[in-house]
Amino acid sequence: MTRTGRRAMVRLVLVVAALGVSLVMSAGSAAAIPANVQAGLSLSPTNAAVGTAVQVSATATNLTAVTIGQVSMGVDIPTTLGYGGLVRPAHATCRATFVTNHRLVYCSVSLAPHETATLGFTVTPSAAGSFTLRAYARQTYTTNDTYATATLTVP
Repeated sequence: MTRTGRRAMVRLVLVVAALGVSLVMSAGSAAAIPANVQAGLSLSPTNAAVGTAVQVSATATNLTAVTIGQVSMGVDIPTTLGYGGLVRPAHATCRATFVTNHRLVYCSVSLAPHETATLGFTVTPSAAGSFTLRAYARQTYTTNDTYATATLTVP
């Protein structure tokens, strides 16, 4: 084989290899990795007057057949809603912290197979409007967050 022929062959091999890597990477990113934990969120009531306490219930459910030792769960709360009455899931460590324009209440908990942990608290609106709360749940140290939202309407 001539020198020019070898160069052409090397170029062809490199192009085929690059194409193969591209196909493998795109196939890998197309398949979503399922989440091991599912978030849930409910408000009671969903319509309330200014100054009325509303019960918030956020859940994280282990969707697997094995214990997950570290589950993160939490709720983003608009700052226009007062917060109080935290009820932690059993054996959980929880905190409330301020983040720009909202408050985050979050917990870390261990979940047995198919177990659900519930985080409860109250919010109290100080003004009329529509307020969206967002809950998250995930196996800690993964990027497979699941979300649930609920809207509070204050006439």
